[in-house]
Amino acid sequence: MPALTAIFATEIRRTTVLVRPDAQTSVEIAFDLGVVRAGPRVSPVSEIELELRSGKVGALFDLALLLQGVVPLRIAGESKAEIGYRLVTGRPPVPDQSEPAALSPVTTVAEGFRHVVRHCLRQLLHNEDCALAALAEPGGGDGRAVRFIRHALRRLRYGLELFEPVIASSDAATFAAQCRKLARRLEPARDWSMVGPLLRLAGVAPTVDGLAPGTDSTAAQEAAALARAAILAPEFTTLVLACGGWLEQERWCERVSDDVRQQLARPLAEVVGPWLDRVHRRARKVGSERGEPDDLKRLRRRLRRLHDAADGFRGLFAPGATRPFLAVLVELRTLVDEIQDLRCITGLLREAGVRLASGDQARLEQRGRASLAQLLETWHRFKEAEPFWRRPG
Repeated sequence: MPALTAIFATEIRRTTVLVRPDAQTSVEIAFDLGVVRAGPRVSPVSEIELELRSGKVGALFDLALLLQGVVPLRIAGESKAEIGYRLVTGRPPVPDQSEPAALSPVTTVAEGFRHVVRHCLRQLLHNEDCALAALAEPGGGDGRAVRFIRHALRRLRYGLELFEPVIASSDAATFAAQCRKLARRLEPARDWSMVGPLLRLAGVAPTVDGLAPGTDSTAAQEAAALARAAILAPEFTTLVLACGGWLEQERWCERVSDDVRQQLARPLAEVVGPWLDRVHRRARKVGSERGEPDDLKRLRRRLRRLHDAADGFRGLFAPGATRPFLAVLVELRTLVDEIQDLRCITGLLREAGVRLASGDQARLEQRGRASLAQLLETWHRFKEAEPFWRRPG
């Protein structure tokens, strides 16, 4: 039998301190300094690790936020073992758009809110390192992680707004505003990340500088630099820690009235219908007198909100009941996204001084016309589709 050999090693100097934020809570703080080594590849380690020995998990968020206010910190998305395996394989972190929070028909309103917020915060953290690695590459690299971060920010903002009737804290509005601000700073990088995929979808080979991953473009690089700065800024970590501590310490519901507290204990499926109805009505209103959608930019925003809400709450209902409505909603949203993104990248290329060959430009325009031709029929099917949250049983 061949002898076992180490494929990577951790060389860490650790200093530990036990702190007691209050009489019921004790936290071990470990200061780690060293490297993870795999052959010639080395990754430095400079970490503060917090381990809850007793008390509530919310204390970890509050303590981490206190430390982050003294020295700007980032939350590590990888363990030392994951770093080691990545050094061995040479593979970068993989973006992840995980499934919505696992809700069931017996999930209470309070449990549902916790699930939604925790899921969004996890998705933010999981894609942080992936996005930073991609944005450091020429042309912004694989843009999926940036898109997934924006998706998590949007879902978090929508979740805070949807659950507003049972939240007794002004911090929710602050977190929602921070999500919106961060998403806007990531928007240019997100838009450039769609150039290559959309051109390929239209049958155009993205061979011009700035159109394919790995190539360079001044505008794309500026967008990537802005996105990296936004993710590395202390505000990103502060949002995650502050929102996480606010949730886990239940500061979001500590001052609710007795009536709202009773509502928090009810099954979420019993109260979510009116919330979804409100979002659904707003999406259906984006139409002209002839019934055509007359403002695609506004329709896109409202379809995103409806899809995020309906998709996030689908676990509360029977799978067979949710599929028909979600299918036509996804079809319509995909069409609107494609039409708007095609218009967006056309503007990006024009501003960047990139000119496509006449045949490629014609194919791009043809793709846009084809999507527009499908839009009206899909829009009418969406308006006629029965929302699954209104169906009996």
